[in-house]
Amino acid sequence: MSRLSQFVERRFFAAAPVRDLAILRLLVVGTLLFVMLFPYALFTFPVWGRLDLLAALPDSQWEPVPIVRLLLLPFCDGFRPPLAAMEWVLRASICAGAFALAGLFTRTTLLLFALGNLLISGYGYSYHEHHHIEALTVLALLALAAAPSGDALALDAWLARRRGSPPAAASELARWPLELMQWLFALCYLSAAVCKLGASGWQWLNGYTLQGYLLQEGVFWGTSSSVWLARHHGLCVVLSWGALLVELLFPLVLWQRRLALLFVPAAAAIHLGIWVTMRAPFWLYLPLYAVFVPWSRLFNAAPEIARAQSGFRRTGPRLQEGGE
Repeated sequence: MSRLSQFVERRFFAAAPVRDLAILRLLVVGTLLFVMLFPYALFTFPVWGRLDLLAALPDSQWEPVPIVRLLLLPFCDGFRPPLAAMEWVLRASICAGAFALAGLFTRTTLLLFALGNLLISGYGYSYHEHHHIEALTVLALLALAAAPSGDALALDAWLARRRGSPPAAASELARWPLELMQWLFALCYLSAAVCKLGASGWQWLNGYTLQGYLLQEGVFWGTSSSVWLARHHGLCVVLSWGALLVELLFPLVLWQRRLALLFVPAAAAIHLGIWVTMRAPFWLYLPLYAVFVPWSRLFNAAPEIARAQSGFRRTGPRLQEGGE
């Protein structure tokens, strides 16, 4: 066996707790369902809330992205679905998401939920405007659909126990979706840093580039925070360097897991700051950061920590002889 295959087997297919996978399912599906049901709670121009506006655009603006063209190929090449069809896709996706959240027919409903959101998101980007805020979430849903994410914290697991065949607590197929999402996060941040340096070179770090973006978005969205921040050039220089370093060095978490304690909160802070100042909605990234959390270890350690705290409260701190 080659070193590469050994590395892949060790990192992606070593036995792992299915509960970690189930927690990711609950967080990702739950967040996306909330966004679909209340699209304007977190997003400025959510595709889930403006299907009618997109459908009202003339056919001349319809240019389906490749994945939408592929999904709609059975109807005809370049087919533009009517508003009623897209609304039914939205309703069906929400129903599938509710089943996936409950963990009922988990793999099938996760797949339907992923494909529905893939079509809806792609539909929104088929009018000459492209973004990427949903991409990682859809990939996570597809990965969860191909893994035993319904073997814990799910109705499927409960029904299996009732039938006398409870699912195993660990599986060789439970680790690869978590590892995959960690690698995709690392590649996304690294590519963002490379794009910054490729487009502007080291001038991206001079603070003036960030000031320009802040003023542009501040005027467009009417956010006073971005205008205030743009007035402080020194702070813009610090933030520019900080953002680039986080993006460049984020892949280190793949080899030093403890670095996630530094880089994951830093990346989340960057996205939250971008939302406050420039209204770029990367909310769907936040539940995906759960792939960096060793949930089972935390749950296993919790009783020991509780017992230790209980013993400390019961006996109190021990004083040395002489009251010292």
